[in-house]
Amino acid sequence: MALTKEEILKADDLPKKAVNVPAWGGEVFVRTMTAIEKDQFEESNRNHEDDGSTTFNAVGYRARLIQKTVCDENGNLLFTEDDLPALQKKSGKAIDLVIKVSQELNAITDEDLKALEKNLPAALANAST
Repeated sequence: MALTKEEILKADDLPKKAVNVPAWGGEVFVRTMTAIEKDQFEESNRNHEDDGSTTFNAVGYRARLIQKTVCDENGNLLFTEDDLPALQKKSGKAIDLVIKVSQELNAITDEDLKALEKNLPAALANAST
């Protein structure tokens, strides 16, 4: 039997997972992004070139993913875009522990990253915004 609109909208589909980060002295929660957060995250990883193409914006990738996925036990995000500069100064080793789980929960694969690294047509780059 097919799901109803109400059943879909009521579904708790933003699972989270605790991650121990020894360098930070404890655990943090990481959660799945909402659809709009994932769109915003993907767009934030693109540089729009003058010729209409886009390139992968690797600088700050980890901090942007942390900002969109690290949450409290209720699933509320801990960081805002204003926190990105401070997150970029945190230990890469500690960040990578969290990134691994963020990528798993959000189905961000190596193929996804490779696709972001390629020059994409402007129409495709703007499709998620």
